[in-house]
Amino acid sequence: MLKHFVVIVVLLGSFLSAAAQSARKINPAAKKQYDTGNALLNKGKNQEAIQWFNMALKTDPKFIECYMGLGVAYTNIGQPKTANQHLDKVLKEFTKDHEAYLLRAINYYELGDTLRAFNDLNAAISSNREFSKAYYNRAVILYTGSNFKDALEDMNTAIRLERKNAEYHFQRAVIYEGLGNLRNAMADYDTVIMINPKLYDMKAYNNRAQCKKFFKDVPGAIADYNELIKAYPGNTVVLINRAFAKLSIKDGEGACEDFKTAEAIGNKAATGFLNKYCKGLYE
Repeated sequence: MLKHFVVIVVLLGSFLSAAAQSARKINPAAKKQYDTGNALLNKGKNQEAIQWFNMALKTDPKFIECYMGLGVAYTNIGQPKTANQHLDKVLKEFTKDHEAYLLRAINYYELGDTLRAFNDLNAAISSNREFSKAYYNRAVILYTGSNFKDALEDMNTAIRLERKNAEYHFQRAVIYEGLGNLRNAMADYDTVIMINPKLYDMKAYNNRAQCKKFFKDVPGAIADYNELIKAYPGNTVVLINRAFAKLSIKDGEGACEDFKTAEAIGNKAATGFLNKYCKGLYE
């Protein structure tokens, strides 16, 4: 089963920041340049946005909001170190900006500095107790450190704040698996499939199938594998998993068909399974 988390490392380009709400008088020309940069950011045009934010800073060097825009843009293009250099300037001026703390934490995590990431997430939560993304990402770090109990507490808070967030439910399911609570894990996978069945390439179906097999619900597991194979007919791992599930309920013919299909696609392990379980069936 899945044993790691995926931290959300790309923002959508829009942000609500304490910096953006500043009442300081801003040079009108710089404000227009900033607005152009922000519009480009929202369209995913990060490189062009960077140019406009830099222009705005040349027009008004004290326009701190531009550093937040640069921090988002450089995060989006996978330059976390450069992004954090800009975010440092935001947080020097706006010491309680929870969005900037979150973004800097994500970049620290990408750089392998887990301690600084954790500290920034604590600061984000202290600045905004209703900030679900900070709880989610702090749960990621706690989970990777095998602190499942505290990770679950943070993920529960994130879900309380955003009940229909499929990613949160998926990751809580993974935490439940780590705690050995497969029934609660299945319940969260049910929720993921209801909200966003295609999330993470439909991994919720695969993980739920594994849980179902543990509880001897092999037909239910096969039904989940069927959904996966409909979406990804060339996935030989799923085909083999379904084959073994079929073997467990004495459907040898169905299992061998799956092994044969996986072999035809190019899975070498399937050849060995065919020889072991299906010898003589296709001669």
